[in-house]
Amino acid sequence: MTYCVLAERMLKINNTIDSIPEFFSTLKPPYKDTAIVRKALNDWNVFYNNCLKGLEPNNSILINVTVNQFLQHKLNTTNQYYYRDSCMAINIMNYLYRNPNSKGIFMAHNVHISKTRYDYPSNYSYKTSGQFLSENMREKHISIAQTTNNGYFNAWKYIKQQPVFSVCKLKEAQRNSLEKYLSKHNYKILICDYSSIPRVNKMTYTVIGHTYGKTNMNYKVKRYQKLKEGKFDYVIYFESTKQSSILKKSIPLTTPNQN
Repeated sequence: MTYCVLAERMLKINNTIDSIPEFFSTLKPPYKDTAIVRKALNDWNVFYNNCLKGLEPNNSILINVTVNQFLQHKLNTTNQYYYRDSCMAINIMNYLYRNPNSKGIFMAHNVHISKTRYDYPSNYSYKTSGQFLSENMREKHISIAQTTNNGYFNAWKYIKQQPVFSVCKLKEAQRNSLEKYLSKHNYKILICDYSSIPRVNKMTYTVIGHTYGKTNMNYKVKRYQKLKEGKFDYVIYFESTKQSSILKKSIPLTTPNQN
């Protein structure tokens, strides 16, 4: 878990490292056993109140909120996408509340930063973190999408029901897509005011997440989805992209969690 190292450092300084909950090393994905997750949540809250609360307040509060959100997300089996995006927005707004003079950049997939609801292919619609932020911060918040016409990217592909981290090729954009419209300006990089795009609600745009092609549930992840008015404030367009380089010595990749 992301904040284990920070928590361990704080505990070592205060000689309470032996009290760290066992679930930090034993709780493993896919977290299907809710009884185990509920016990982990209870163990964590006891541990926090007895050992961590008050130590480096800014850090300990952040760790507590994050661990609670992580475990609650595993228990919220019917509304995980909505809950996850709400947590991202709440964490940003809480930080800004404690640091009112701060400015920041929230970088995430276009789906998460969108100012309109996301319609999941299975007819499940949920409020995005960008929508939460836009409604609460109003003119203090802007949403900038990124997209490309063609190139390569990294994503998980399921081969014989097993996830394989792969380099995938993106063909040139199709007709009536946002990328096709922006490519006509003949720029390698372009930033565009979203509100200036004509008939944007008639266009599609590229939406690719951590998985491409067929998932382990045999559902095909499609490249395009429909656009909406007011979805973003600006769009940064790249004519072509290249896949990222994966570091040889890094934290092992975890497989995507399909819900």
